[in-house]
Amino acid sequence: MTGPEMPGRPDDIMVNARSVSGPVVRVVLADDQELVRSGQWAALIRFSADVPVSIPWLSISAITAGCATVAMLASLLPAWLLLRARIVELADLRE
Repeated sequence: MTGPEMPGRPDDIMVNARSVSGPVVRVVLADDQELVRSGQWAALIRFSADVPVSIPWLSISAITAGCATVAMLASLLPAWLLLRARIVELADLRE
């Protein structure tokens, strides 16, 4: 075989080596990062006391409900206004 179909070309081998080495390097770096992170946690836990966690669920729920309401209105109102038109007018709309 000749041309680009020829398997085992040095360029193909280099591309394959790079495509394999990238994820391997990422896994090694992620493992190192986890070791550093766990070491820092172990060192810092000696200097801290237990802190009670207080999560304002009422505020979070109110903000989430408000955002959901605004999103629903922003999507339903334009569709409702568009669909109020007659079918003949909708057929004539151009983008």
